[in-house]
Amino acid sequence: MTRSAGTVTGMADPWTFAGPVVQLEPTTQVVTLVDESTFAISGSAGDMTAGAAQGLFFRDTRILSRFEVLVNGTRTESLAAITDDPFSATFVSRCLPAAGRADSTLMVFRSRYVGQGMREDLTFRNFADEPALCAVEVFVGSDFADLFAVKEGRVGTEPSTGELSTTVIPGKRSGSSARPAADRVMVGRRESDRLLPPDQPAMISYSYRRGGVTRGVEIRFDEQASATGHRLPLVGLAAPTGKAAQRLQEAVQQEARTLPIDADARFRLLRLEGMTLHRLLGWNPANRSRFRHNRLNRLAHDVVVVDETSMVSLSLMARLVEAVRTDARLILVG
Repeated sequence: MTRSAGTVTGMADPWTFAGPVVQLEPTTQVVTLVDESTFAISGSAGDMTAGAAQGLFFRDTRILSRFEVLVNGTRTESLAAITDDPFSATFVSRCLPAAGRADSTLMVFRSRYVGQGMREDLTFRNFADEPALCAVEVFVGSDFADLFAVKEGRVGTEPSTGELSTTVIPGKRSGSSARPAADRVMVGRRESDRLLPPDQPAMISYSYRRGGVTRGVEIRFDEQASATGHRLPLVGLAAPTGKAAQRLQEAVQQEARTLPIDADARFRLLRLEGMTLHRLLGWNPANRSRFRHNRLNRLAHDVVVVDETSMVSLSLMARLVEAVRTDARLILVG
């Protein structure tokens, strides 16, 4: 920067730095998200590290043993972990600075929701004026380990009594013909497959068979939210009775098969599950008139559709209204 005759001239080029980049001290903070019998344990950056007592658990079984995000081949540095609700959190981290730079301009925001499974929205923001290279890799894994084996560090030390299999369904990929590995997906570089619509997101499924029982988990990758700058809405279908909830689910699925929409939107509608209002709000056995989700612990859904509204009691409707977020949409039918 130069100064002359009372005027200040700004720098033509950004600051450069030739020395080693000082990284933040690693933290051992653990973040836990809980919703009924589903809970997720991760580090402060949002990663679930393979070999650690972390992961996504459902009914005391670890269905996701690894979930790590690498940007440009390296892990990100954790800055904050914001947990506004017991079932959701936002992990804020930064990427390592580019060569010759003293600081990084690339930030990562990971919005995670735990409920009937887990959903995570990845948002990348570049605060520099010029474009930045952003190659994103997502590593996943599943071992279906018992919760107590994970806590006691016995995973992998005992002989396996079941069969674990992995299936990879690639989605649309441009500019590359390499098939992703079973535990690795390059976001933004997915290949096409004749068996799927051209815009079908990538999917990795794990199944574990033991005796006559088979358990499975599906991990889907979608880039459409990043194209518009907004995450895709989380939708909930509910009704006062189980039969009415089932009819609502069937009606949505029937319309989804004929609507003129893209394959991914149709897939999402077909996967929506109808449930009772009591299940949506979270039944509290200790208090029959109160639920887990209320004005202090609101639902994570962006849109809630309720059918057979005339059958809902005033007290139950009051509990539903207070549990819906103020920026969410509540659609009442019938």
